[in-house]
Amino acid sequence: MINNQRTSISQDIRQSYRSVTFITTYQCTAACKECCFECSPHLQSPKLTAEFMIGVIDDAKTEFPNLAMVIFSGGECFMLKDELYKTITYATSVGLKTRCVTNGFWGARIDSATRIVDILGDAGLTECNISTGVDHQQWVPFQSVRNCAEQLTRSGIRTVITVEKDTAESRCWVEVTEDAELAALMNMSPGVLTLQCNTWMPFKADSAARGNSTNPSLEQGCGQLFSNFVVTPYREVAACCGLTFEHIPEMKLGTYSSGSIASRIDELADDFLKIWIHLDGPKNVVRAILGTSHAGIEGAVHICEACAILHQDPALREGLKKNYQRFVADVMGRFSVKNFLAATLAKGGVPIEVIKQSIKRLEVDNV
Repeated sequence: MINNQRTSISQDIRQSYRSVTFITTYQCTAACKECCFECSPHLQSPKLTAEFMIGVIDDAKTEFPNLAMVIFSGGECFMLKDELYKTITYATSVGLKTRCVTNGFWGARIDSATRIVDILGDAGLTECNISTGVDHQQWVPFQSVRNCAEQLTRSGIRTVITVEKDTAESRCWVEVTEDAELAALMNMSPGVLTLQCNTWMPFKADSAARGNSTNPSLEQGCGQLFSNFVVTPYREVAACCGLTFEHIPEMKLGTYSSGSIASRIDELADDFLKIWIHLDGPKNVVRAILGTSHAGIEGAVHICEACAILHQDPALREGLKKNYQRFVADVMGRFSVKNFLAATLAKGGVPIEVIKQSIKRLEVDNV
């Protein structure tokens, strides 16, 4: 790739980043069997410090002009206590929204939930996502989740309760949706508290069937690539949302050091496969290189699961090596035009002359 084209792609990618996710620790108060990171209370995992996370935030704000959100996940991010609260406070002070992803263990008592929500409110937390369901409730009772949701909602902090897909024997989703207290909270504060049931991904060979329906995202490109980057407890930078990146070594971009985030992300300008996955999704990449369907990919229920299969299957890896060059011109041309139009839309519209320019740009990139 010629230097000016690579520079243009790097600039486009930097413009597209909207969020940074800190996987603050792999330690957790729960040990869910199907955890993507195999977290547990006994796992010896480092924890990110406030000083480190603030440094990353400053770096990212400098390099990514459209950065808007900082996400704290895990493991269990609330195990960081004051280090978490300090970082939320700082992110708020520099104009960024914040989101925590938690299992709600800290709501075991209503007084503890109230105390922590008061701290979160003072820190300026924008949103809290609480995970529950059949796996989580083996470790964190639903009452704890309800207590957290009640205090968060009353404080005006947007709250999303995410429930795992049920097994044939479980009724967690039904019980959550029929919970009278949650229903009253949602009626009291419309739009502040919402419920969702996510597509569930298997991580074990003996996983119980969950009756998943096909997720529409499987037929689409990956919106996480080039919009969100991840920093792990080991201070590694990863290119995607994180659900299966520990199963995909290629998603790791290297260890973070002060001022290094831009160079890590700029490397993506040379990563054709990630650009292709971003545009078309792993399922359509496989269909293109094989010219047919693939049993593993077609059986996947989540885009991250399909991505892991694409990277792990030896036959698919070999197919990519042999065939990817046939698709470079088309993919890179579409990527270039997509970014060009997105930048133009952000400036207030796409007049006909801009559309003509984008067509010319596509023709040049395909030469």
